Amino acid sequence: MRFEGASLTLFSARDGDVIGELSDATWAEEVTDTGTNYVISGLASDGTTDSIQELSTSGVDTFDFDFETGGELFHGRGMLLRPQRTSGPTEISLETPDEPKVRVGDKAFPKGVM
Repeated sequence: MRFEGASLTLFSARDGDVIGELSDATWAEEVTDTGTNYVISGLASDGTTDSIQELSTSGVDTFDFDFETGGELFHGRGMLLRPQRTSGPTEISLETPDEPKVRVGDKAFPKGVM
């Protein structure tokens, strides 16, 4: 796991509207034979879960995200994985083959460039 205990904000990839904020976010790298995938996850409230499920039902499966931890802000775009409902908050996960980039203002840079 690369980071954990962070915050995660999901945005519409179409128009940039905020979909919801997730808590206890994690960022994990999964290495496979075909390369590295990055899985970004967080716990969503019922309202955020409902919004994401409505969008998913209408065919939206790609979201932009900001991942914030330790004073650093990262940005990326990922594909929605199946939400994991539990007795508490729902875990929402996105997967992307592109490593999230450090975000400064309106610009995002590969990690290490700044």
